[in-house]
Amino acid sequence: MGDEHTDRAVERQDAGRDEQADERRVLVGRVEEAGDVLSEIFLAQRLEPILTTPLTVQQLRALAVLQLDGPSGAHHLAEVLGVSAATVSGIVDRLVTAEMAERRPDPTDGRVRLVAATGRGAEAVRRLAAREEPTQHLLERLDLDDLRALVRGIVALADAARAEADARG
Repeated sequence: MGDEHTDRAVERQDAGRDEQADERRVLVGRVEEAGDVLSEIFLAQRLEPILTTPLTVQQLRALAVLQLDGPSGAHHLAEVLGVSAATVSGIVDRLVTAEMAERRPDPTDGRVRLVAATGRGAEAVRRLAAREEPTQHLLERLDLDDLRALVRGIVALADAARAEADARG
């Protein structure tokens, strides 16, 4: 009798573990599906400014260099962009016309002209590169219980990721 009771108890424990494993798989699948949906929505929102900018890729690259390196000579821009000085001249001409860059004398060498991003050019780079995930307004739509559950889950996920990273060294 004792063995039967023990066997049934073990079977119930095994069944409970199987149910928990099944529920875990379903929940993990739902989290992954929701993550995929959010990724697609956020990607579309991040790509929108790129698709609507009137700037070419080379112009954006030039503005990014100017944003990172500050005012630069044409030789530096040509080297970083991997293009000829004539190509840089055309890129800069178009940026100056669009009021995204300006040419100015080098304060240390009056013979050299530097190219600098204007406020408008710097803003264009920021608008394209510094987009953050648009979650604030979405979080405000959640009721308090859902927001608490989300915080608990994200904190647990971050802790698990941190522990895994620490274990890897």
